[in-house]
Amino acid sequence: MKNIINKELLLKIIEEAIKSLYKNDIDLIEYKSSERNIMATLNCYLKSDKRLSDYDIDIEYNREWGNGDSKRDYNKSPNTADLLIHTRWSNSEWNLLYLEAKTYFNITEKEKENDINTIRFCKTKFSYEYWMFICFNKENVKYELYYNQSMIQWTFNFWYI
Repeated sequence: MKNIINKELLLKIIEEAIKSLYKNDIDLIEYKSSERNIMATLNCYLKSDKRLSDYDIDIEYNREWGNGDSKRDYNKSPNTADLLIHTRWSNSEWNLLYLEAKTYFNITEKEKENDINTIRFCKTKFSYEYWMFICFNKENVKYELYYNQSMIQWTFNFWYI
């Protein structure tokens, strides 16, 4: 039986991984590394968390379960999530988190809106329990967590690390 990850635990796990990223790899953000590189590093921290051991954690993943087809977004374009916490080749019962991320140096309101629309579409089509948008800044991370019909926004500051 899989570990059940509730909203509070998921947020704690994500925050701990991001705190490690900022503590150990802040240069990726300061020197404007690619979003993929930042997400790959975050992926390493998440995969090392034993509380997520029952899940697959993938970046740039684009497969639909069972048939191997590419996931498509609301524009019917191929969709690759920045990060997923899910179970590969399984039904949607274990689709925990769909995450899109941007960095302070490559975000526009239109890009954010497109990511939010993709998140909403994929949340419905692929039945993710939670979906999240994150913006990495030099001193903080801005989060938006969506679940059911609710949304939480907050900023986590890293000036003290």
